[in-house]
Amino acid sequence: MLTIEKGFVYILSNKEYIGKYKIGRSKENPIIRAKTLSKQTGALGEFKPEWSKEVPDMNIAELILHYKFSKYHYDKEFFEYDLEKLKKEGEKVLDEFFKEEYELEELEELEEKVKARIIELEKIDLEQEFKKLK
Repeated sequence: MLTIEKGFVYILSNKEYIGKYKIGRSKENPIIRAKTLSKQTGALGEFKPEWSKEVPDMNIAELILHYKFSKYHYDKEFFEYDLEKLKKEGEKVLDEFFKEEYELEELEELEEKVKARIIELEKIDLEQEFKKLK
């Protein structure tokens, strides 16, 4: 089970991954996170923060963004989609979700529901689903 942690969700770009953006979470400022990622062994190029948002629960916020953009998933935490749309749509979905103050128990319950839905989606064989539609 993920714990409720205040922090940031962010979108990072990298010149080595044109048109692909990393959506992640961090307790630290996304500028520091980008520098840390850029210094890791095997990292190509430098990561640049394109957007970030401080949220009451960075774990559920990241899950929400990954779910929201799941059809644009490229690899790991990378998504291939228009940057401006990622920022605008990401901001909107998180503002809507966090507009109310939730009690800790409610956040934990919501987090579990989002995780369960993501697991369900990952099990769907998209090729088979498209064949069913034809």
